[in-house]
Amino acid sequence: MDIYLDLISKALPVTLSVSACAWLVAAALGLGLGLLGGSRHRAVREGQFFVSTVLRGMPEVLAIYLLFFGLTDYGMDFSPFSATVVALGLTQAGFWSEAVRGTLDLVPLRQREAGQSLGLSALQVHRHVVLPQIVQPLLAPALNMFVALMKLTAIAAAVGLPELLHSGRAEMDRTYQVIPVVIALAVIYVVTTLPLTHLVGVVERRSRKRSTQESMPVFS
Repeated sequence: MDIYLDLISKALPVTLSVSACAWLVAAALGLGLGLLGGSRHRAVREGQFFVSTVLRGMPEVLAIYLLFFGLTDYGMDFSPFSATVVALGLTQAGFWSEAVRGTLDLVPLRQREAGQSLGLSALQVHRHVVLPQIVQPLLAPALNMFVALMKLTAIAAAVGLPELLHSGRAEMDRTYQVIPVVIALAVIYVVTTLPLTHLVGVVERRSRKRSTQESMPVFS
């Protein structure tokens, strides 16, 4: 029981904090990058696709090593926490941007053109026309990303951040008990992510129901 108390009281808050901060970084960067995918200019769209592809292809642990060990030679020092947050935020921003770019197809082009014809700037069109329509379809992917980030934080053990896996390994080294610690880690991960996984299912069912109602013909 002491294993559970130690992991939940000390390591779980670190894992949740890293997940939340990395999620915010990924959402902010991914949203901006994804909106560039809907640009009228081909060079901008190709640049967005290139950056997104590079970010999605970079291994998360490699990004952490680059930030934590590589940039110190150039006077940039990252703590284990900040290196993990920035690395996960950057790499996941690539996936987030593709999710945003995919939802842009749900907004008819004529609506954006209508906004521009009314004198709205590109930023105002995105704010008043595009964003209100893509928020709801992005809810389920956003929750899924948080669940994925919670599991990805385990790679922060590579730079000594005391999250769940790092603390679990320390417990194994101290007690020489592997299976009880592994079971404790698995239980904590599953119990923590279970409500979010259930919420993803609820959001997806409501989205399908809403789409079905909107597509039903109206007879008068």
